[in-house]
Amino acid sequence: MVKISRRDFLKGSGATALSLMAAGLVGCSTEKEKTPEVTTPTTAPENDKIAAAYLNPQREDYRTNTKELKTLFSPLTVGSLQLSHRMVKSAAGSATYLAGLTDELLQYYVNFAKGGVEMIYVEGIAALEIPADGSGYDAETLAFGQKLVAECAKYGASLGYQWAQFGAGENEMTVEQIQTIEDRGAQIAKGMQQLGFKAFEINAAGFNMGEHFLSRFYNVRTDEYGCTSLENRARFVTECITKIKEACGSNFNVQILIDAIEENDNVANNPTLMTLDNAVTTPRTKITTVEEGIALAKLFEAAGADSMHLRLGPLGHHVAQFGSDLYFILNGIEGASGFGTQYDFKKHWQGQLIGDTQGAGMLLNVAARYKAALSIPCGVVTYMDPAHAPDFFEQALEDGKADFFLMTRPLTVDTEYVNKLRGGTDR
Repeated sequence: MVKISRRDFLKGSGATALSLMAAGLVGCSTEKEKTPEVTTPTTAPENDKIAAAYLNPQREDYRTNTKELKTLFSPLTVGSLQLSHRMVKSAAGSATYLAGLTDELLQYYVNFAKGGVEMIYVEGIAALEIPADGSGYDAETLAFGQKLVAECAKYGASLGYQWAQFGAGENEMTVEQIQTIEDRGAQIAKGMQQLGFKAFEINAAGFNMGEHFLSRFYNVRTDEYGCTSLENRARFVTECITKIKEACGSNFNVQILIDAIEENDNVANNPTLMTLDNAVTTPRTKITTVEEGIALAKLFEAAGADSMHLRLGPLGHHVAQFGSDLYFILNGIEGASGFGTQYDFKKHWQGQLIGDTQGAGMLLNVAARYKAALSIPCGVVTYMDPAHAPDFFEQALEDGKADFFLMTRPLTVDTEYVNKLRGGTDR
């Protein structure tokens, strides 16, 4: 089959449109009019596309496959855990938990372990969390959780649990309410440790409580949890880290998930005719920069965090935080925000994103800045797929841009993904 590049496709579309337009004019002519001769251009001029198609040109060479994946399959120490490769299952939702603690849920995670994944983060499953009233696990839940851990361990996999706390109005909460939630986080972590889990991830990204304290876009408090300093913005997360380590011990890993860099994709801020101009423009200045994110991450490290999970931070479209390829699904409008606008990757996102690889590895240069500033391992998500572009992702690891990749979609599509890559059959 002949391969057609994106540029050739767009050129071909333009040529076809010209041909059809000419044919339509012929159909409208009268018999007395001389029919012009229609010719199809053999080559299209370089400027035959709409202006949007030139804003974020894409590379055609980023998917080469010439390197041995030595760094991808090299050992890594994350806190108390030893891994033999650099691919980690992120805690993206699966919906398998909706029917309860079923065999389907069990096998969903066991299959990742069979496929070679050695660190698996489990999504937030309320049914697996220890009761808040202090009564402890019932026998059925305890047996299920321990069986899940044991079955995955048969294939060399350890489990972590992601805690994504959503608050009921962070700006209105009392200090006592905030600290009660922190205590609950430590209680859940202790319960997961009882089941045999080896790690706990605090989700402080997206639209949950942790992110709302970190972000100047959301946080308008003026007390010790407010936006008056980086330490205050980080306080909820740092206090959670401290309490979890106190409850579970220093060998129980704590990983922090944050928006490593933010941008307000919904720049109009959903205005109406009654919206004042400053209500539209002011939020755009409140995004978290890379520099702020690194400063916050240093506070997490000082509090005892064992690793970082770095994610993209659009403030509107949540799914694009880990599916950056969605910005590239429209041919000729690469960088479409989903709100009727288009990113210019040379200047938006501080010009820090890799914007010419269809979204693959988009956050790697940002992750490199975090890794250079921290001493704990830095993992990165947002379209990480070494089988899709082997040389590109291997080189990123060789260059020290990240310590490990977090992924879910490639592993869900093929649970044998890691084993196949290791054997050289999935490239």
